[in-house]
Amino acid sequence: MIWENRQSQDIVTPTQVGRMGYHDPYLDRYRQTSVRYMTPEGATDGALADGIKRIKDMTTGRIELGNEDVSFIRRMANSLLGCIRA
Repeated sequence: MIWENRQSQDIVTPTQVGRMGYHDPYLDRYRQTSVRYMTPEGATDGALADGIKRIKDMTTGRIELGNEDVSFIRRMANSLLGCIRA
Protein backbone atom coordinates (compact mmCIF):
# COMPACT_ATOMS: atom_id res chain seq x y z
CA MET A 1 0.00 0.00 0.00
CA ILE A 2 2.87 2.38 0.81
CA TRP A 3 4.47 1.64 -2.56
CA GLU A 4 1.23 2.27 -4.44
CA ASN A 5 0.85 5.66 -2.71
CA ARG A 6 4.49 6.71 -3.14
CA GLN A 7 3.60 9.58 -5.49
CA SER A 8 1.63 11.33 -2.75
CA GLN A 9 4.42 11.20 -0.17
CA ASP A 10 6.37 14.35 0.65
CA ILE A 11 10.01 13.78 1.41
CA VAL A 12 11.45 16.48 3.60
CA THR A 13 15.18 16.59 4.19
CA PRO A 14 17.40 19.38 5.45
CA THR A 15 19.13 21.37 2.72
CA GLN A 16 22.85 20.72 2.46
CA VAL A 17 24.75 23.94 3.05
CA GLY A 18 28.45 24.05 2.24
CA ARG A 19 30.70 21.19 1.24
CA MET A 20 30.30 17.63 2.48
CA GLY A 21 33.24 16.00 4.19
CA TYR A 22 35.05 13.17 2.40
CA HIS A 23 33.62 10.62 4.86
CA ASP A 24 30.07 11.95 4.85
CA PRO A 25 27.78 8.87 4.84
CA TYR A 26 26.27 9.93 1.51
CA LEU A 27 29.66 10.22 -0.16
CA ASP A 28 30.87 6.92 1.33
CA ARG A 29 27.80 5.23 -0.16
CA TYR A 30 28.26 7.09 -3.45
CA ARG A 31 31.86 5.87 -3.79
CA GLN A 32 30.75 2.28 -3.12
CA THR A 33 27.95 2.25 -5.69
CA SER A 34 28.89 4.68 -8.46
CA VAL A 35 31.14 4.75 -11.48
CA ARG A 36 33.44 7.62 -10.68
CA TYR A 37 36.04 7.34 -13.43
CA MET A 38 34.79 9.22 -16.48
CA THR A 39 38.16 10.45 -17.69
CA PRO A 40 41.74 9.19 -17.42
CA GLU A 41 42.40 12.04 -14.98
CA GLY A 42 39.37 11.01 -12.89
CA ALA A 43 40.58 7.41 -12.85
CA THR A 44 44.01 8.55 -11.71
CA ASP A 45 42.58 10.74 -8.95
CA GLY A 46 40.16 8.02 -7.83
CA ALA A 47 42.83 5.32 -7.79
CA LEU A 48 45.11 7.60 -5.80
CA ALA A 49 42.41 8.37 -3.21
CA ASP A 50 41.35 4.71 -2.95
CA GLY A 51 44.92 3.51 -2.55
CA ILE A 52 45.75 6.01 0.15
CA LYS A 53 42.55 5.14 2.03
CA ARG A 54 43.33 1.41 1.82
CA ILE A 55 46.85 1.91 3.16
CA LYS A 56 45.45 4.08 5.96
CA ASP A 57 42.90 1.39 6.82
CA MET A 58 45.61 -1.26 6.83
CA THR A 59 47.89 0.72 9.09
CA THR A 60 45.22 1.88 11.55
CA GLY A 61 43.78 -1.57 12.19
CA ARG A 62 40.57 -1.27 10.16
CA ILE A 63 41.86 -4.05 7.91
CA GLU A 64 43.73 -6.92 9.53
CA LEU A 65 47.24 -7.28 8.11
CA GLY A 66 48.57 -10.57 6.83
CA ASN A 67 52.08 -11.59 5.79
CA GLU A 68 51.53 -10.61 2.16
CA ASP A 69 50.28 -7.13 3.04
CA VAL A 70 53.72 -5.56 3.49
CA SER A 71 54.58 -6.35 -0.12
CA PHE A 72 51.10 -5.16 -1.14
CA ILE A 73 51.75 -1.80 0.56
CA ARG A 74 55.06 -1.50 -1.29
CA ARG A 75 53.39 -2.24 -4.64
CA MET A 76 50.56 0.13 -3.81
CA ALA A 77 53.04 2.90 -2.99
CA ASN A 78 54.69 2.43 -6.40
CA SER A 79 51.27 2.51 -8.10
CA LEU A 80 50.32 5.66 -6.23
CA LEU A 81 53.53 7.36 -7.27
CA GLY A 82 52.65 6.43 -10.87
CA CYS A 83 49.21 8.00 -10.41
CA ILE A 84 50.80 11.18 -9.11
CA ARG A 85 53.16 11.32 -12.09
CA ALA A 86 50.23 10.80 -14.50
